[in-house]
Amino acid sequence: MNDFYSKLSKILSYCGKDSETVTKLLTEQCADFSSLAVMDSSLISSLSSDKYAAFIKLISSIASRIGTESFKFGREHTEEEIKAFLCAYYLNAANETLLILPLDKSGRVICAEKVVEGTVNFSSVLPRKFLEIMLKHSSDRAIIAHNHPGGKAEPSEEDIETTRVIKELFASTGRELICHYVVAGTDAFKLTVD
Repeated sequence: MNDFYSKLSKILSYCGKDSETVTKLLTEQCADFSSLAVMDSSLISSLSSDKYAAFIKLISSIASRIGTESFKFGREHTEEEIKAFLCAYYLNAANETLLILPLDKSGRVICAEKVVEGTVNFSSVLPRKFLEIMLKHSSDRAIIAHNHPGGKAEPSEEDIETTRVIKELFASTGRELICHYVVAGTDAFKLTVD
């Protein structure tokens, strides 16, 4: 019995006597909690019941909230803490979402703002949004991140090209792109382009 199965079984035991059957069905569909968190509620309901679907979505939301609220803006963070924050932020995200994390002069994360949600394609709207957020926070350096829901934390060729274009955009306005994180589940890949 794997770790995911045993933990999910224990969590779902609070929902009813059929929890072991539901655990088996769900672990056949999902390899870990992050893939379960982004699973459509109607699919969870079809494999179990509305009660289980609601319970799983509630637990996922609480876990995401705890992970993001423990991250304090305006103080120094390690790379691992930033990755943990991003993984928690994207835990329930079913759609690809692009974030920007402006940094202060000491390199501390000021905030995390959503730039766009949906399929992330670089367009003429994004450069303006990036710069507006940077100006709003008087920031000249930033980290960007986006997720691959249900995928792998590996950058695509498009992700690499988008990072290159954003880095050039930032440089042309006297700003610096520190890195671009690609997040999937509990993995975050740090992409830097020279």
